[in-house]
Amino acid sequence: MARKPLGTVILFARLPRLGRGKRRLAREIGDIAAWRFARASLARSVATVAREEGWRAMAALDPPTAAARPGPVFTTGRGRRLGRRPQAGRDLGRRMLAGLRSAPPGPVVLIGADIPDVTSAALRRALVACRAADLVFGPATDGGFWLVGCRRKPSLRLFDGVGWSTSRTLAEAMAAAPRAWRIRLVDRLADVDKAADMRSGS
Repeated sequence: MARKPLGTVILFARLPRLGRGKRRLAREIGDIAAWRFARASLARSVATVAREEGWRAMAALDPPTAAARPGPVFTTGRGRRLGRRPQAGRDLGRRMLAGLRSAPPGPVVLIGADIPDVTSAALRRALVACRAADLVFGPATDGGFWLVGCRRKPSLRLFDGVGWSTSRTLAEAMAAAPRAWRIRLVDRLADVDKAADMRSGS
């Protein structure tokens, strides 16, 4: 008998394109180096998300046309594929919420593709935390969050008023949640937005 999955892990990613994305990092190390980092980081993230059979694995991609493109980047060495869906929404908060709401019923966590130290064990802990909490965050060292999870479909107003890419992002996201919701924090990790983050995450 197949074991019931713990939930769903969604990799929220932008397909690496030279001169697009990771602009703060590119200003420090150059467009080509930033593009190479983005490619390597995406491949590592795919391998981590798809490594275990204990959860469903999928990717929410930008640009939306990337979801329909063939190619090996979303297939691991073991041959496991990530289901691909386009990101949808006019801002970051709406795109993340659309990803969370698109998952099958049950616990779901969504992570970025620029978290060097993320492990399958950390993802497992987050999915387990979703069973006892309404909302789960993985705090980032810069004041944001690298993971968000929930056990039921969140309202599209959940992230209203949250400012992105600031030292207050996590605090504002927690404050925007319904007052009665139970919130749990899991592993604190670094995401990579600048060259110093690359060194601290290595």
